[in-house]
Amino acid sequence: MNFRKSFSILLIVALFAGVAAWGTTFAESPVHDPLSPTKENASSLIVGVPFEDVGNVLDAGVINVVAGVNDSGLTPSANIYYSQTKDNAGTPEKNDQYGLAVASGDFDHNGLNDIAIGVPGEDNRMGAIDVIFFHDDGSSLQAIIRENYWLKQNAHAGDEFGSTLVAGDFNGDGLDDLAVGAPGYNHNAGAVLVLHGDEGETLMDYDAFFGTNQELFGYALARADFDADGINDLAVGCPNADVGILTTIRSGKVRILYGPLDAAFVRHQDWTQSATGQGVSEEGDAFGETLVTGDFNGDGRADLAIGVPNEDRGNVQNTGAVNVLYNNQHDLSKTGAKVWFMGAAQKNKFTGISLAVGDFDGDDSDDLVIGSPYEDSATVEDAGRVDVIWGTPTEMGITTFFPPNDRVEYMGYALAGVNLTGHNHDDLVIGAPGYSSPGHTHDGAIAVSYGGPSGLNGYLQIVTQNELAQVAAEDSDYFGYALTALPPAHPKNYLQYAPMIRR
Repeated sequence: MNFRKSFSILLIVALFAGVAAWGTTFAESPVHDPLSPTKENASSLIVGVPFEDVGNVLDAGVINVVAGVNDSGLTPSANIYYSQTKDNAGTPEKNDQYGLAVASGDFDHNGLNDIAIGVPGEDNRMGAIDVIFFHDDGSSLQAIIRENYWLKQNAHAGDEFGSTLVAGDFNGDGLDDLAVGAPGYNHNAGAVLVLHGDEGETLMDYDAFFGTNQELFGYALARADFDADGINDLAVGCPNADVGILTTIRSGKVRILYGPLDAAFVRHQDWTQSATGQGVSEEGDAFGETLVTGDFNGDGRADLAIGVPNEDRGNVQNTGAVNVLYNNQHDLSKTGAKVWFMGAAQKNKFTGISLAVGDFDGDDSDDLVIGSPYEDSATVEDAGRVDVIWGTPTEMGITTFFPPNDRVEYMGYALAGVNLTGHNHDDLVIGAPGYSSPGHTHDGAIAVSYGGPSGLNGYLQIVTQNELAQVAAEDSDYFGYALTALPPAHPKNYLQYAPMIRR
């Protein structure tokens, strides 16, 4: 099973249908009551498992929230999980893929982070999102929000609303908003809806932004305050965008929408690979398929890393690359831009199909994490690898993680920097959804390397669903497909990056 994403929505649907045919039936235990909010500094980890069966419903999907504990780190036995089986969360249906994308933000302005879950398979792939609102008394409310509620005209099957998610204050009112990608909208032109937070837990108000010409606008999302005006800006990946002048060149682009976001008028800036000065826009590069933001050179301003997983290296096809744009203290600029090729060239390696960022050594410079989940090892096809580029003013030093054993496949398909210990640094979480535990095939796993003053310790704590409370591993669950952090309280620094969101 190869998770390589296609730029054809029809091919994506066919891929998911193939996974469903392999699924097994397992009666899940009842959903746990939510953990009470604590004053700990450690974040929890949200793991999307979109191919998990719910009862006898194949690939309906669940999420697991695994607790991080001060000084102890990730604690697999302290987990809760959710599906579309509670409150007004909708009904689990075959191929809903609840959890294909996950994000967290304080959407109701009560000081606690809530969870947004993408359900792009809902309603014949029209799509939806679920939001779990957490309350001070330890209770929660899960509500479903469907695309046809927001786009009452022209919404249709195949829009895949909820494929990508990112939270941020995009209108400057002090409340978190939720940006939701629908890359299949209008025959793959794509759309992004920014649902504005409110204290009534409704996300009623919204602004909509649209792509054109099958560019898959909204296929990737990231947020940062690039122009330092105190309002988050939104980076939108359009990996099938035509950047040609005389001929069609679907190399991809990234559009920066500058806050405050207003559908009537918003300042924007477009980037192509040629515009970075590091590489040339070529047919099928998939520039902008993944995005992540962070302060990679320690100057206090937000930079942007752009995945180009179909980039060729010489005559080696689809080895992949990552472009980095730095901030010139006013905006993103090609000055000092870089391109990274990780390891040896290998066909269909797809370096950059996942990205993440975190300050793993606590030096106030963000470190860039690059996934190459289809790199072959000596014994396993698509074993994967993960590279960490250490952020300093000169960006020197790379740490590489290889699969620790032959059970691992697709290592690095999802990535996240999460503070799991409450210390003054982040920890690295690596998704390996193709991992096969004893007696299972592709039930999936996550691996954790803890940070510290000297950087990541190199040891990988392997966690499968077998270690989680009241959850059982099944074949083709692909646990670890999507990852993000759930901080215990609302973060104060909105120059912070958004953790990597998989789709």
